Amino acid sequence: MTERSETQGPPRLPVAVLASVDPIDREIALGSALVDRPDVVAVVHDLEGHRLRRRILHAGAALGDTFVDLDHVCPACAVREDAVPVLARLAQTGSYAGMILALPAAAELLPAVRGLAQHLGSDGDLRAVRLGATISLVNPDTLATDLLGEEDLADRGLMLTHGDHRAIGEVLLGQLPVADAVLLTTPAQTTVPERVGVSPASHATHGAHLGSDLLEALRAPESTRWDDAHEPWLSGVLGHPHSTMATERRAHPLSMTPGPGMLADAPGADAEGARAHPGEAAPSGVWTLDLRSPAAVHPSRLLTHIDALINGPRVVRGRFWVPNRPDSVCGVLGAGRQLSVGIASRWNHHSPHTRFLVVGAGPHRAAVAQAFEESLLTPAEQAEGLAPWLDREDDLEPFLGARSSSGMA
Repeated sequence: MTERSETQGPPRLPVAVLASVDPIDREIALGSALVDRPDVVAVVHDLEGHRLRRRILHAGAALGDTFVDLDHVCPACAVREDAVPVLARLAQTGSYAGMILALPAAAELLPAVRGLAQHLGSDGDLRAVRLGATISLVNPDTLATDLLGEEDLADRGLMLTHGDHRAIGEVLLGQLPVADAVLLTTPAQTTVPERVGVSPASHATHGAHLGSDLLEALRAPESTRWDDAHEPWLSGVLGHPHSTMATERRAHPLSMTPGPGMLADAPGADAEGARAHPGEAAPSGVWTLDLRSPAAVHPSRLLTHIDALINGPRVVRGRFWVPNRPDSVCGVLGAGRQLSVGIASRWNHHSPHTRFLVVGAGPHRAAVAQAFEESLLTPAEQAEGLAPWLDREDDLEPFLGARSSSGMA
């Protein structure tokens, strides 16, 4: 993928993209920001029933509130069919110094960014526009429940399409780790979490906040953190240079990395092996594991241990390889007792390896590390090579699809 140069031609109008999981938090953050910056206009999308609701907000007032029929009701279609022409029209008025696109609550950032980026060329509809920061709006006081709990979108009435039963934690993994900026609804306080299987008795109250520690473990290392949506933040995100390629890298299983809160010397940081010996959790109860190994995953043992890996207050991201698909990067994303596994790409010039980034709270850190180690091929199995796997039944075919003769699904 190539990116269009930002250095040629006249200045272009910045547009920031805001993602959230709570529509009320989104409204409050937008309202405060637009009052501070009356030269900025917001396009707000919501999917209601089988239609898109589009509002245009400016300086605390609504300039428009329209329902739009789409060929297919989904956030990506809303960007392509509605946001692109509306943002182009607003940019051409010359009335604003910046714009913000607020996605429907529970929409992921990457599809929206892709939809906008393909129209930014010199002959595109958004040729007068440049992308500012992508923003993940996070409530630090509910982040533990949102990220580590078991509620899904249906439980909160936030389904974007019929049958959209993604866990709230999975939604957050499509926003927080890939964003250029993380915006907190309110400054993180020292509080005890609820309903995530963490004992209040295990919590310190000397400045260690569960939500803040979770955020630091997951946000992109190069991302900017804004600690209060009630303070001026809009100028910063509009001025932030955006890289769509960086967003793609953060989201892809092969290149996703730990957050700044996952220490460099954490278990598993040694690329030569699976150093899965857990140390102490943070005072807040948050723990992290960066589990790595050059070894492949044993398909049937992975299925045996998958419950120990994902069930509980934790999220898992990463990649692995299996000996009967040596060319395939297999991606894994787990939250809220839900697990997504699939073929992400080929290894190409990368050496096949397995890496799980795990963030959790409470007990079971050691059990997760042990389950990871026991899912890998043993040294004896590795010594046998790949040939014995060619004709074996594929236990992961229901998740990865049928194998091809090349080993790539």
